[in-house]
Amino acid sequence: MEKKIVLGEDAKYYNYVERLWDSVASLYNYNYLKTNDSFEDTIYFLEKENISKNKYYFVAGNYLGLFNLNDSFMALVEVISLAYRLLEEMGMQDGLVDIDIKDDKIFNYLELLDVDYEIGQVSEYKEFKTTIFEIINDKEVLVYGGELKNGYGFIIDLEKIVKILKDIGDKRLLNNTLDVNILANSIEEQMVGMRLVQDLRWSDIKSDIGEFDSRLTVILDQEALNKGLMQVKDNLTGDIKDVDENEILEYLISNL
Repeated sequence: MEKKIVLGEDAKYYNYVERLWDSVASLYNYNYLKTNDSFEDTIYFLEKENISKNKYYFVAGNYLGLFNLNDSFMALVEVISLAYRLLEEMGMQDGLVDIDIKDDKIFNYLELLDVDYEIGQVSEYKEFKTTIFEIINDKEVLVYGGELKNGYGFIIDLEKIVKILKDIGDKRLLNNTLDVNILANSIEEQMVGMRLVQDLRWSDIKSDIGEFDSRLTVILDQEALNKGLMQVKDNLTGDIKDVDENEILEYLISNL
């Protein structure tokens, strides 16, 4: 597998998707699996080692993988609905499940879970004994899944997901990277800024000193600091406000 380093804005998108992936899969009670192997090699390892827990998710290269080693129809329904909900959480509301199986019981459950689907032929993929479904967004196959030896799973193409998120300009990424950045020039300003950054971080506010994209910017100026004031810029509205330094932490937290 060719090694690839992702930097800058692209890395933020990958980080956003992978964090959301972790959150959604955990809610469905899937166990995280650390792996550098392919989907097929990972499945082979689990079956060979006879691992007791049967619900796993992982990130491998440019793919997200998930499998439920349970061959009941409920496992298939869960696998499909999880993939569908993950795309919805990313803001892709137009996803459609193409399903190549005729089973009214499964259809009833998908309708119960508000999953949009249609019956249709899907492509074959080497990772599955039988490919059962694809999830399509704007004619692009983002997810494909199907039958394993002892259960069901799916694979998501990370590069396609990131490309779509960049195309639609998902603004939530701004809030998921940094809450507050602090601008400070002199040593004295930097010392004040470092103390404020620590207080913010201990309050679970993502913050840093320097030129970063963020929701709010604190501008430190020695003349204003001598008066006990800090300037706060709202990067969504462009408004700038003088805030008493004794009230700065409370102000930042309440305005995020």
